Amino acid sequence: MRAEIAHLTKIVEGGTSLSVSADNNVQKMIDEKETLKKELQSKIDQLTDSEQVKTEIEQKSNLLTINLMQKESEFKTLKQENE
Repeated sequence: MRAEIAHLTKIVEGGTSLSVSADNNVQKMIDEKETLKKELQSKIDQLTDSEQVKTEIEQKSNLLTINLMQKESEFKTLKQENE
């Protein structure tokens, strides 16, 4: 009987050990999930910032193109007047 109790005690202790290990693994996965969520949000923020910068650059480029076209037109007009 004592041997059986000792055997069952070992089984219970082993199960407890597995349960603690499983709990630790679950906690590690939860922590990793939170870390990945933060990294994802950071990447989303970076992408949003990059898209804003891209839009600003496109707007500046468009303005410069319009300005260039106006200057070219003025140049052609002046060139024609001088001929």
